[in-house]
Amino acid sequence: RASEMPYGRDNTLPHSDSWWRQVAKLLVHQIRSTDPRPIDCLNPVEEIDSLYEAVVGPRQPAKERAERIDRALTKCLGNLARKLDRGSVNGYRGRDVEVHRFKTSSDKLLIIDGVNLASVDAEVEVDALVSKLLRIKAGSESNPVQRTVRLCIGYLASPHGLNGEATLVDWIQETAEAETFDLVREREKFLSAVDTELATIQLQARFRQC
Repeated sequence: RASEMPYGRDNTLPHSDSWWRQVAKLLVHQIRSTDPRPIDCLNPVEEIDSLYEAVVGPRQPAKERAERIDRALTKCLGNLARKLDRGSVNGYRGRDVEVHRFKTSSDKLLIIDGVNLASVDAEVEVDALVSKLLRIKAGSESNPVQRTVRLCIGYLASPHGLNGEATLVDWIQETAEAETFDLVREREKFLSAVDTELATIQLQARFRQC
């Protein structure tokens, strides 16, 4: 009420680092506060949800989690999204595997998928994604029509890696042999990779028509 910090210096600015450190010293009972940490946000408006998930760790329904990553992929792809197909592709022993986007040619299968690494369920989500990608690759290897599988995976990261997701990114890259892209910080690289793969597929289609 007095707008003063108990036992603090008179010149301490509210909400400054020194102000929050004094708060942490005062909260010694049921409620505690950690020291302030720097957050490196490239785009605060787009990353605020990821920051909330990484710090608060809310439990969200599977459908809501899937819809969020789908919205992020669609927004990032822009006009390229219209050139890609939705639905399922052939997986292990012929069992269909649903993906966010895909495109096929006579000798290539392009998969576009994503994962939210800022989520409290990040490890579960990554394990499910990697399993899905491996089933797709296994299905392609056993298919009479041999196609090279190309995987472009976009992910939502917590600002400044608060959720410790670097290891999960490496796991996707090494285990599934997929290209991975931060949908906020590496958006242009993601678009360039998808565009290049699509150009190759479309070029093959023109050759077949000739």
